[in-house]
Amino acid sequence: HVQQPSKKEADREMEGQPPATAESDEFSQKSQGAQISGEALMSNNRSIYTCRVVSAILSGCVCGILGYTGLAGFVFYFLFSLLTSLFIMIGIGFDWKPYFPRALSVWTEGISHGLMTYVLFWTIFYDIVYVY
Repeated sequence: HVQQPSKKEADREMEGQPPATAESDEFSQKSQGAQISGEALMSNNRSIYTCRVVSAILSGCVCGILGYTGLAGFVFYFLFSLLTSLFIMIGIGFDWKPYFPRALSVWTEGISHGLMTYVLFWTIFYDIVYVY
């Protein structure tokens, strides 16, 4: 009597992967269901928050010096924020799962706080260069 391979084993064979052993199957189940500890998640969010604030300070200074006003200044912030998120994703090798529960966290965490910091530095540097 021949035992039919399970769907999972058949899929692995079609993808050219070796058949799973009990040890590798147990490892894959653990890695897929891995949880991020609360302390690690808070630390990761703090790191993103810090990156966003520093990025907002730099982009606010640049935007103020370049003399952007109105909607162009806000577009500049969101483009710079997008660039910051891209650099964070490059830094973690585009593998967000070990660090965050959702990929969206990398792209949205701390944007509102960064926006307030950005506006502060944008107006200060605009005033220094163009008003005084």
